Amino acid sequence: MPVLDRYLASLPDKFDYVVEVRHPEFFIGADKELNALLLRHKADRALYRASGSDTLHPNHALSRHPFARFMSQPLVEDNMTSLEVWAKTVADWIAEGRVPFFFLHHAPDDLHAPRLVRLFHGLLSKRVNVGEMPD
Repeated sequence: MPVLDRYLASLPDKFDYVVEVRHPEFFIGADKELNALLLRHKADRALYRASGSDTLHPNHALSRHPFARFMSQPLVEDNMTSLEVWAKTVADWIAEGRVPFFFLHHAPDDLHAPRLVRLFHGLLSKRVNVGEMPD
């Protein structure tokens, strides 16, 4: 924590920052301390969720610019339940006045990512006006 604290303190104030942690201790024992540190630096915590998992609850967003990273299942249809949850969450954030970032990908080659993005845009558009998706 002290290293992260010093690092965030050294960054320019003119940008928004997001930190993605992966060590299990940040999800079990140190999550409150991490969140407090990030709030002090006006940074957010990247919310990661693989389709079908509950790695991190989407309501852990800390700032005006929540950042969520979603890793999809290989078959597009297998992601529907998780994408519905995220569409509701992102729509709620927008309704609260937040400006979220939603990063969607599919490992290892992201072949299905464009289709998933269109699907997510459609689900989100049913809940909140986000405009047309550019070609």
